[in-house]
Amino acid sequence: MMESSGTVSEGKLGLLVIDDDIDILNLASHQLKDLYEVYTAENILQAMDLLKRKEICITLCDERLNSESGSELLANIKEQYPDIVRILISGYTDTNSIMNAINKANIFKFIIKPWGNQLKIILEEAEEYYRSNKKNQYNDSLTSLKSEHTILDTLHAEIKRSFRYGTSLSTVLISIANPKTESELHAFLVDRFLLKRIADILAFELRESDFAGRLKDNKFLVLLTETGQGGAAVFINRFMTQIDQFEKKINKGLLPYKVITSINTLEKKQSIEVNELIDLLYSGLEK
Repeated sequence: MMESSGTVSEGKLGLLVIDDDIDILNLASHQLKDLYEVYTAENILQAMDLLKRKEICITLCDERLNSESGSELLANIKEQYPDIVRILISGYTDTNSIMNAINKANIFKFIIKPWGNQLKIILEEAEEYYRSNKKNQYNDSLTSLKSEHTILDTLHAEIKRSFRYGTSLSTVLISIANPKTESELHAFLVDRFLLKRIADILAFELRESDFAGRLKDNKFLVLLTETGQGGAAVFINRFMTQIDQFEKKINKGLLPYKVITSINTLEKKQSIEVNELIDLLYSGLEK
């Protein structure tokens, strides 16, 4: 097994090439070493060891390995390391292998040997795809607001900032209640239509210094920095006015829903844990 030394350079992605042909490994390493942090493995055990120890972003795997097919290995990699972009290479135009790889491993591309100039082109596409996905992890895919993980991290930071500087921080929990929980179609439409439109309204009402993210169970969390109770109430009034306009002009009762809000304001260097604050907001929805 050959292995590049050192850590992943800034701006370089880790590339793992898996092939039981040492000449292919040498060729890939020589051609790609200036573009990627290249790691190579001759078998599955070496590959899995590298995946555990190194920051691998893209995997090139030959279909015909000694003890397992490449598509089966990529399927296992998908389960354990879903962020890795998976590319299958083969010297044979085996339709069954291609379909197996697509169905089980969800491969990004299939490359036929000899790869010529197409390899670098496909790797550029894979790199762009990987970087785009990593960037989008910070955002909710449906609403484009912050993801749950990101908004909670932001809340933690804003609580600390509020305490340090003695500024007010208002948090608003917005719940989009679904009165027809027995209807799968209604639930689907709420998720795919209503939440997106309401998120757009929410984003429009935010100041540049505010934050909003989507939580689970059709809820949004809004952070209003340096904002007291009065300012939070003004925000809610503006938001609900826009919701009313949306209901009258667009939805017109076609998809029944109800918007419920809960507000909590931290003032005068009040210290609280994120989980405690979230619990208070959820309790406020029930009142």
